[in-house]
Amino acid sequence: MSTTLETKSFYRLKAAMHDLIDRAGGIERAADVCGYSKSAVGRWHCRHADDLMPIAAVLALEIDSGSPLVTRTMCGLHGLECTTAASDETHVMNAYVDVTAKTAGLNGEVAAAMADGVMTPAEITRIEKAASDTAQAVETLRGSLASASGKPLRVVGA
Repeated sequence: MSTTLETKSFYRLKAAMHDLIDRAGGIERAADVCGYSKSAVGRWHCRHADDLMPIAAVLALEIDSGSPLVTRTMCGLHGLECTTAASDETHVMNAYVDVTAKTAGLNGEVAAAMADGVMTPAEITRIEKAASDTAQAVETLRGSLASASGKPLRVVGA
């Protein structure tokens, strides 16, 4: 067990991580989402292993699942309450970040497919999926912008 956390806090975090991985679709899907190996994600998922998730993995899985389980637990360990009510600025910014990430994924798929000068049917299928994901993210961004329509959005905190 981690030497920097009390036992109770450690197991609260481990339980939140376990639940987050389940909510993200299980070990294999969580590994795909956060970019870590299945064995690493498996250790995070195991309540008895000492491994804790890196913050980047937590954020990736929380964003993907829409469930800030670990963040909420960390707030609770500090005696704080974490709310999920987000401002229009947050919705727009999150949607924009998702568009950027999906566009990068699409660019990566196209670049990989074109690297050898031949696009295989499997590569075309992956590009089509990435393009569809990107289009969906753009529509979400447009919806966020429309819901904020007529109101000035503050991008940088006051």
